[in-house]
Amino acid sequence: MTDYRFATLLMIICITLTAGCDRNTESVGKYDIKQAQNDAFQYFEQANTLCVQGEYKKAIESCNKALELNPDFANVYSLRGRAYTYSGEYEKAIMDFDTALRLNPDYILAHFFIGSAYAESGDKQSAVDAFRAFIQYTDPDMAYLQEQAKQKIEELENAR
Repeated sequence: MTDYRFATLLMIICITLTAGCDRNTESVGKYDIKQAQNDAFQYFEQANTLCVQGEYKKAIESCNKALELNPDFANVYSLRGRAYTYSGEYEKAIMDFDTALRLNPDYILAHFFIGSAYAESGDKQSAVDAFRAFIQYTDPDMAYLQEQAKQKIEELENAR
């Protein structure tokens, strides 16, 4: 569990450094969409910091605010899913990871995270399937997590 949390925290930091918002400049009333997306990203960054600090309930609240402003922000669903996982709310976590994958099918980290949520919830087969989906991607930046996913698969299969 410690390795999983350490790796997840590292990935949260990486996601925060590389995540971005679509910069659309259309206006809706007095609140322009670009500003809403910038504000959503600020809530995302705040939620990320709170999650790293172990403040999962507050992180979830910040994610909710971000999603009110930008309901298609896949990274926020993933971050909120991790906060739910750490809080033991696996069903909500799985729903958020599913949403992140629906919004961005190429968001490969969501496969790893949903696998972890399934594993924690006791759904071993779904966890194995999610980890296998994650492993199929060959991204050298994900080598450490791919090894962790392989170890998780082995642990889950041996526990049957």
